[in-house]
Formats: sequence, structure tokens, C-alpha cells
Amino acid sequence: FDKSDNALEFADDVKATFGAGPDLSIYHTNNNSRITHSGTGNFIVETTSTGSDLYLRGDDKVLIQPADGEEGIVCNANGSVELYYNNTKQVNTTSTGLTLGDNKRIDFGDGADLQIYHSGSDNFITASTQNLILKTTAANKATYLQSDAFVEITTPAAGETMAKFIKDGAVELYHNNVKKFETVSYGVVSKGSVEIQSGSMTTADSSDSGTSNSALFGTGNDLKIFHDGTNSHLHNATGTLRLRGDTIKLNNAGASE
Repeated sequence: FDKSDNALEFADDVKATFGAGPDLSIYHTNNNSRITHSGTGNFIVETTSTGSDLYLRGDDKVLIQPADGEEGIVCNANGSVELYYNNTKQVNTTSTGLTLGDNKRIDFGDGADLQIYHSGSDNFITASTQNLILKTTAANKATYLQSDAFVEITTPAAGETMAKFIKDGAVELYHNNVKKFETVSYGVVSKGSVEIQSGSMTTADSSDSGTSNSALFGTGNDLKIFHDGTNSHLHNATGTLRLRGDTIKLNNAGASE
């Protein structure tokens, strides 16, 4: 005890020990200060005063290591807090929030049923069980899917396209990965048969010189059906127009003649 300093002083590598073991040692080596628990039971640091807090402070960082040389939590002064798993950093805080590296996931559900991650090239929201539901419950508000190029709906395994929505372009619908229907600048194009099971197909008035508001058939719009506001027209521009049937009748509007 140095009375002049009013302190109990120990030289380097001289320990203050506690317990019969000794179970607890406090000492300073040439470089580091240590409080070492080597006995049985747990090492507990606590404050029992009402309203008091427990502080661990470092001039540069505070590190919590579950084993010697293995990082668990690293708290950097004026910077990030880093969380580790098996000595590999998984996540850290930033000035804007939380950052996960490539292929580091956020999992939801007991079986990691919903996963959100970035692979290094693509971004993924993956539901491995049940349905993935995106919804907006606020009154009169919408749910948006936005892209600078296109939005494509595909199957996950085979990569079959079901629908595609192209910026400044077409909306495409597919059947068994084959495009069957798409919008174009002048209307819609069907890549197969069109079956109307109920209702009707209507267009606005057209003219003989245009292609809008008309039913067009053939690669060069060879057959055209339209109504000009007064009369109905069936125009064939290539080859022969043939009407076939066991009986062909041409009637007036009342079907009386």
C-alpha cells in the first residue's frame, strides 16, 4: 500500500487473488489488464442499485468474445456495432440503419419460411412454405410492383414465363411458356385462337383507309372487318374471298328477305 498515492499498488504480473482456488485474479501484464475467473460457477458482473446502469467503456472499441480470439460482438467508437456467428461477421449497423453482406439472410418463421437476401447479383424474397401475400390494407391505397425495365412473373424451378410487363412496351401473357397474347401500339395481338364464351367483342367506328378499330386477319392485314358509323364492311385485299357452307343465305336486317 502506497500511502502517498492512497492506493494499493501491484507490480506487473503480480495478482490480487480471491477464493480458495484462487478462483478470481486481477492483474496487469506488460500490455494488458485482466480480470480472470478460473474457478467453478459463473463470473457475474452486476449492479443492484435501483435505477443504476452497467457500463463497459473503451477508448476505441468494446469487444465481446465467447472464446479467446473469436469475435461475438464488436462495438466501434463513433461507428458500427458488428454481430458475428462462429467468428464470421453477419450484420453491422450503419448511419442509415442495418447492413447485411452478400448471401446474408433475414429469416422469418420457425423453419426460415420467409427469406430476404442479396446473392451478390440479384435480390430475393423467398417463401418456402405456404403463400406469399403482398397486400395494402390502407383504404384507397394501392400495391405497386415497379421496375426500370420490365416485370416478369415466372415459375421458380423451370423458369417458365407466365406474364411479362415491359416498360414503354407490351404486356405479354403466356401458356406453358409460349406467348399467346400481347398488347401492341395499335391494340392487341393473339398468337393463337380467341374464344369468347360469353359477352361480345366490340370496336369503335373505323374507316376503309385505316387499321384501327378493325378486325384484321393475315400477315399483311389481308382481310378486314369494320363498321364506319353507317355501314358494315368486309374487305378482302389478297386472293379470293370464299364463303363456304352447306347452305349460304344473305338476308336483310329483319331476316325477312
